[in-house]
Order: sequence, then C-alpha cells, then structure tokens
Amino acid sequence: MKILSLGYSSVDSGGPFNVEQNYINILKGKNIEVVKKIYLFKDIYKILISDRKKFIDYLNEYDLVHFHNIFSISNAIISNILFKNHIPYIISLHGNLNNWSMRQSKIKKIIFLKLFQSFISKSQAIHVLNDYEKNEISNILNFKKLRIFKLQNCLDVSQYKITKSINKEKFTILFFGRLNFKKGIYRLLDIIKLIEIK
Repeated sequence: MKILSLGYSSVDSGGPFNVEQNYINILKGKNIEVVKKIYLFKDIYKILISDRKKFIDYLNEYDLVHFHNIFSISNAIISNILFKNHIPYIISLHGNLNNWSMRQSKIKKIIFLKLFQSFISKSQAIHVLNDYEKNEISNILNFKKLRIFKLQNCLDVSQYKITKSINKEKFTILFFGRLNFKKGIYRLLDIIKLIEIK
C-alpha cells in the first residue's frame, strides 16, 4: 500500500505534527510506503495552471491520501481533484473541530467549513480520537452522511529511556500530556485503576 500524507510543515504546529510523524513511522514499520508532502496555496495554483494532468497522474500513484490539516485551502482543492479522479482520501481532525479549537478564529473557520464542506462530505472516512471528540464535533458535522472511525493518538517512546522498578507499596506513572479533560485525564485515571487491579 502507498499513502500520500498531507499535513503540517513543522514542529511549530504542535501536537498534530508529532502525531502525524508517529503515524508515518508506525506505518513504515509495517512496510506501508508513506510519502509526506506539504502543498501551499501558491503551489497548487501553479500546478493547476501548468501541470494539472501530471499532478493527477502523480496522485493516482497512491492508494490513499491522508489529510492531517483540515483548515487548508490547498488541501480542500486537492480533495476535489481526488474525488473527481476516484482516489480515496481520509481526514484526521486532530481536534480542529473541538469546541475549544472552534472558538479560535471562529469566523474564519465557519466560513471555511461553509465554502469547502465537500472536503469533508466526500471523504472516505473521518478520523476522531475518541467518543469525547466525536460528541463535540457532532454539532458541526452530519454523521449520517459520514464514515467516522476512532483511533487514539500514538506516542513513540523509543527515544526515551524507560526503566521498570517494582515496589509493592507504590508505583510511579510517567504521563505524557496535559492534565485536563481535553487531553485525556479520564484515560489516565482508567490506567491507574487498571494497574491497581492487576
């Protein structure tokens, strides 16, 4: 399988960039070819004027296109080309439609969603992290017309040195994340409960 990953350009984008990199590394570890690209609006504009057919041929080399950045005009334009040429694509929301996120630059995001609603509606599937995110975005997206799948973010811990020490009286947990509802404090509590039981 060959996947084209269209996402964030740098670590300055925060969590979504790291999550995208982790997904790519895991897929590559399973012998799935993943090519990462970033297209700015000016890039797409030039391509559509000069080399549209060549670009379509390039997109046809992939079995699937995975968008990691929903609020991107260039990605929305590419999604239209994909749909017209029967190339499947999926979108990872990365929390971009959560209540908190939608309050940031709200007017721009609402306008974008109105202008490019087909970007979402014509996708093969929408990736959400959990039921919490799914419930929040149900106010924005019509689930009856969409395929939604849940898959938690993965964390590549290979770069960290992890040692285990067993002490019957206490245990220590290293938690990567922010301790709030948006970032999964309930999940942490579930993990602690599981450790206590086992």
